[in-house]
Amino acid sequence: MATGNRIKAKEVKQISPLVDMSYTDLMQMALVGLGVGLLTSLVTLIMSKFVFEPLLCADANQACQRVGDYASFIALLIGAVAGLIALTKVNSYRPLLVVLLSTLSLWGYSVVFGDIAWYASWILAAILFGLTYALFGWLSRIKSFTLAIAATLLALILIRAML
Repeated sequence: MATGNRIKAKEVKQISPLVDMSYTDLMQMALVGLGVGLLTSLVTLIMSKFVFEPLLCADANQACQRVGDYASFIALLIGAVAGLIALTKVNSYRPLLVVLLSTLSLWGYSVVFGDIAWYASWILAAILFGLTYALFGWLSRIKSFTLAIAATLLALILIRAML
C-alpha cells in the first residue's frame, strides 16, 4: 500500500444564487421607498391643487373629475426618478428594476384610497412604497437576470391583482 501519493480534493465552494444583501441594505431600500411615497403624495397634492384644478376646473369640464388621477400619474413619474437616484446613491442592486416594478405595481394607487383623509393617505402611500421597494429590492438580488425578472413579474402580477 502506497501512502505517500494521495490525491487531495480541492475545497468546494458553494456559490449562492443570490447577491449578498444585509439587513441594513434592505432597510435603506425600504426607507427610500417610504420617502418616495411621501414625495409622491406631496407632489400629487401640489399638482392637483395648483396645476390641474385651475386648468381643468375653471369651466364645468368633465376632465375636472379626473384631476386626482392626472396629478397622481405625474407624481408617480417624479417619484420614480427620485427613487432611482436615491437607490443609486445607496448602492442597491438593480435599482432600475426595483423602481420600475414598484411604480408599475402602485400605478393608480390613489384610486384605492378613495376619499380618506389626506394624512392617512400619505401614511398608507409611504408604507406601500416602502414595502414594494423592499420587496422588489429583495427579489431583484437573484443573480440570474431571467429568474429575477420572472420572480419580480410574478410579484407584480400578484400586487396588481390585489389592488
